[in-house]
Amino acid sequence: MGILNDLKKLFFGVESAAKSAAHKAAEAGKQAGEEIKHKSGEVIEKAKHKLEELGEEVIELKDEFMEETAELRSELRETTEEIGSAVIEKSGEIWHKTQDLGKKILEKADKFMDDAQQAASDEADTDDTPPDGEKKK
Repeated sequence: MGILNDLKKLFFGVESAAKSAAHKAAEAGKQAGEEIKHKSGEVIEKAKHKLEELGEEVIELKDEFMEETAELRSELRETTEEIGSAVIEKSGEIWHKTQDLGKKILEKADKFMDDAQQAASDEADTDDTPPDGEKKK
């Protein structure tokens, strides 16, 4: 039974060593997890800080852009208004000219119709043929 006791002692030793190794591995895992957690927190803080800086830069650039383009935007607005006013004015002029031209055309058409009616009337007066096919006496 001496071998059995030796085997028991051997297995007990192996079991203790395995438990100890497992405990050490678990502690090392916890410690590594804490380090990762701590470092990821630092990375997140750094990223947050960098994003805040970038956000401030974007706002500054936007403000700078607005300041630098203020005069150009003002000139563009004025030019657009001037062009719009000119287009409206010219449209009015064209409309009035078109109305005047239309009146002149109607007047000429009326005169043409009057002249045509007068010519037809004159022609009828000079015609020697009596109405309804009667012969002149």
